[in-house]
Parts: sequence; structure tokens; C-alpha cells
Amino acid sequence: MMFVTPLVREDLARIPTSIEGKFYLGGPYTFDDLLREPDDYGDEEIDWHSAQIKQSGNVQARTAQIDITSAHHRVKPGAWPGGPSRVDYTMRYLYREAINTEILGVVLLKVSHEIHGVSKGFQTVCKKVIQSIYVRPSNQGRGIARILLAVVLEAAPDVCVHPQFSVEGARLFGFDREGRRG
Repeated sequence: MMFVTPLVREDLARIPTSIEGKFYLGGPYTFDDLLREPDDYGDEEIDWHSAQIKQSGNVQARTAQIDITSAHHRVKPGAWPGGPSRVDYTMRYLYREAINTEILGVVLLKVSHEIHGVSKGFQTVCKKVIQSIYVRPSNQGRGIARILLAVVLEAAPDVCVHPQFSVEGARLFGFDREGRRG
């Protein structure tokens, strides 16, 4: 069992954007297809975790099911000998109330490893970008996004976020409508 403390606003505001200085406001976005079951979505590997969610104050902790899935890895060889090769894959962090219940929320994380051949070895650069966050509309306001983001940050503390947001997403990460963090 994993223990998860939902992120607070200050923690979310510290997550950098993947393109420094950029901010795009759009939406509202609907990503219902991200809520598909792993077999239907094409995920290859799944880790199932029971989670106990710590609540603030004297509220009793709740339990949930957090599934971490990984899709196909794509490899792009270097254009010339010694040129950088790249391995990309997508992970989904899925939130459910219990095992075998419907998926209520998802965080889509894109991971990219760039491998450079250098004299006497290799050098790697890894970039992890939160591409999308989506919570089923009937379950918004329950802290599901904050819970999933806490799990993502636990696994990847160097994660950044793609700078295209809905109004709610911008607010979640501490941005105002003009892209300023407050």
C-alpha cells in the first residue's frame, strides 16, 4: 500500500513549464478517451497500487486504487553515427475508487530519453512532461488531480508541465489568466 498526501497549491506552483516563459490558455478540454481501460487504450504494462490518501485536519483517510501504465516505446535512431538516438514512451497514472471500478482521473506523462554517443561511453538526457490531466466532470473538486500529481512527483521529482492549460488547469498550477504565477 502506498501512502499519498495530496499536493497543496504551493507544491503545484513550483512545477516548471516544459517551455520556459511560454503559456497558452485554451479549452475547456475533454479527454474522455484518456479514461479508457488499459487494454482498450493500448497500454503494455500496468502496475496496480492500493493507496491510502491522507486528508487534512481530522478527516478520516480514504483509500483508492492508483494504476500506473506504460504504452509502446518508440525508438528513433540517430541521423548519423554518434548522433543522438531517442526513446519515447507515454505513461498514464489512473485514479479509481477501488479495484475494477471506473477510471475517474488520469495524468498523462510523456517521457523522452535522448542518448548521445560520446568518447568512451554514452550520455543520456531524460525529460518528463505532464502532457494532460483530466478528471471526469462529475468527480471534479475531490482532489483527484492533486492526488495523482503527488504520485507523479514522488516517482519523477524533475517533472515539468506542458504550458497549454484550460482555465481550471492554469488555476491548479498557480497561473492567472495572463500566465503569471502568484
